[in-house]
Amino acid sequence: MYDLALDFDAGAMMSDAELAEYNKTLSDWSKKAKSTLQSGITQEGIGGTELAKSIKPRLYKAKNKDISGIGFSFRREGIYVHKGAGRGMGGQKGSSWLDKYGVRKKTNPESLGKLATGNRVAKPWFDALDNDLQELSDIVAENYAGRAVNTTQLFNKQ
Repeated sequence: MYDLALDFDAGAMMSDAELAEYNKTLSDWSKKAKSTLQSGITQEGIGGTELAKSIKPRLYKAKNKDISGIGFSFRREGIYVHKGAGRGMGGQKGSSWLDKYGVRKKTNPESLGKLATGNRVAKPWFDALDNDLQELSDIVAENYAGRAVNTTQLFNKQ
């Protein structure tokens, strides 16, 4: 599995109701984003259904229980398709991994530098998230703006 993660840090404490609402809003956004990613797969003409089915949103929580990060895990081939990599079409550095039998594999040195060449074309399916990321940014910014006001009010009490 490969993870695509978006991190943001927790701020000042919120009431339980505000925290639950904020977490639900982010959880709903992650479900919408999953659907967007699956649409990106279709729009790029990527065959099969295994990649689309493998997309799973992951919510990371901070100590105060608010969501501090959102990630998506998906099958390893998703990154290959996105970058245009494949057998004989490696990137600049190469990599190593464990196959399904636990055997260490590594990029063939002869394939280095051939990314997105020949019959392998990059299909940037997770670029479909670009518009949704603006919405996420607005959700988080609105949350932090409210926290900043609340923090200021705490210090200005007389």
